[in-house]
Amino acid sequence: MPSSRKKYFLLFLGVVLGGMSGAVGRVWAQAVYLNQSSPASQVLGGQSVIYNLVYGNTAVPVTTMDTFEADTAGNMPLGWVTYGGTTGTVMSATVTSGINGPSAAGNQAVYAVFNYGCTPYCGRMDYTAPGPVTDGFIQADLYFPNTGNAAGLMWRNDANNNQYQMTVAQGTNNNINLVAQDNSPYQILTTTSAVINTGQWYTVKLAVSGVGPVTLTGYVNGGLVSTASTTIALGPGYPGVQVQGNSMVIFDNVQIIQSPDADSVKLMDTLPTGLAYITSTGSPVLSGQLATWNLGNVVAGSAATIQLVTTANNCNTTFINSPLLTVGAPSSAVTAGPVTVQALCSPTTTPPAPGNKPYVYSNPSSGPTVQFVYNMADSGKADIRVWNASGVLAASLEDVKPSGIQQSTLNIQAFAPGHYFYQIDLKYDSGQEDRSPTQVIAVQK
Repeated sequence: MPSSRKKYFLLFLGVVLGGMSGAVGRVWAQAVYLNQSSPASQVLGGQSVIYNLVYGNTAVPVTTMDTFEADTAGNMPLGWVTYGGTTGTVMSATVTSGINGPSAAGNQAVYAVFNYGCTPYCGRMDYTAPGPVTDGFIQADLYFPNTGNAAGLMWRNDANNNQYQMTVAQGTNNNINLVAQDNSPYQILTTTSAVINTGQWYTVKLAVSGVGPVTLTGYVNGGLVSTASTTIALGPGYPGVQVQGNSMVIFDNVQIIQSPDADSVKLMDTLPTGLAYITSTGSPVLSGQLATWNLGNVVAGSAATIQLVTTANNCNTTFINSPLLTVGAPSSAVTAGPVTVQALCSPTTTPPAPGNKPYVYSNPSSGPTVQFVYNMADSGKADIRVWNASGVLAASLEDVKPSGIQQSTLNIQAFAPGHYFYQIDLKYDSGQEDRSPTQVIAVQK
């Protein structure tokens, strides 16, 4: 049989993310998995094969809320640890009754003071209860009792005061900064302005995701005020609040959302020899037989689909597909198990025209397939039945077809050698029918 006929393969790579919850305060262990399957182990020439590539994240976002209502007034809030920027400085955070931020009910908040003239933002309070965080956000209600004071929200803060930060200063000019610091000077990524008055509550939020680059997004009262990216990649750390030197701030209703996303995800598929890349959704980087999709940050619970079309230039060839998924953080790479698909050869690419009499090609046939060829006078359905020599129905198929010369393919690999009878009944949408006489096909193995 000729080996130059092309077969088209459709690879449907489905992406599904699932998850399970865990206890607050743990360090999240993220398990990103990759599974591949195919509904068919063999395909006929000219048909498609569907691959299902499924990967997921077994961790799900977790919410931690601290409204300080269960804390003892006059003491440090539970789960928080204070730090000063220099030896001898005083950083205090005291639970205060009779005041509450707008995000939740209650009557207690935290009054924080850093009494040393250190800039910028040298006194800090880490919230240790959620454990180290990687992706997600911190939100808090902030209240400045005096003019000229400033505070910030922190994410991935470590013991050396490296962190991502959103700073908020009382005033109206360039008073919102997104910051990254990693064993280096304080680096302002972007600056914008927002009205922050004394004696008024503001709900402030800092969201962080990714590893290369890392994306920081700042919100005030639910509105986006700034966003920035940085290549400074910090490991897991604590969320928290920071206070500028000689400043005071009241904060309340701290919300931590831990979103253990799959960061810097790449999907790589080295196509087996004999398959050539044709097209796909997305924009993969092609290098020889390797196609690489840079999927970026995949949020827990989200889904995506990649469709890949290739051609095969060989008949009677077995293709073993083994794609690879890598995750930049916080997971390591995961490899899929291989899936084998065998391409079978059709007896011919274009059988002769049927004229007015339907027929089967080739006849006699040694398989693995035969083509039933017929001329549809109108759109409708071809009803094809095959019986063995004993009159037992051996196979049947129905094909919906438009008008014109058409083909239907039947796999006869399971047929024993011998003579079989077949009949083709063309049932048109108009209600008319064309029924061919019973004919014989010889199967030779």
